[in-house]
Amino acid sequence: MLEMGRVDGMISGLGPHYPDVLRPPLEIRKTSIDSRVAAGVHLVTVRNRVLFFADTTVNIAPDAGTLAEIAILTATLARDFDVVPRVALLSCSDFGSVRTDRTAVARRAVGVARGRGPGRGSGGEERAKQHDQKRDGQRGPDNA
Repeated sequence: MLEMGRVDGMISGLGPHYPDVLRPPLEIRKTSIDSRVAAGVHLVTVRNRVLFFADTTVNIAPDAGTLAEIAILTATLARDFDVVPRVALLSCSDFGSVRTDRTAVARRAVGVARGRGPGRGSGGEERAKQHDQKRDGQRGPDNA
């Protein structure tokens, strides 16, 4: 039905192996013409807000270019839902406080995303708890 254009999406159960579920939509729908990457996105509603989390399902250890593209694609998706995107790359680091190969990828991805156009970048890598404290105006050990 998806291939024939009769439906816009597909829902799968818990039983099938994830790659077997992901493969058919990618073969039929493919990625958008201006993208080279597919990513999973979770939409989470909290306190009358919709949050977009990507990519926790498809790309295991993306390089900086792929991570930047995932951030840009997710921001575009948020706009499609009339949500103004605020991008943060969640990490074990707060703006360079931890230096590892993985946090370096997040920092490089921020630069790549910023270079692709205005309003497409991120403030930097942040730990999830720290991000919530800043949003809620709370003071924590790292933003005292």
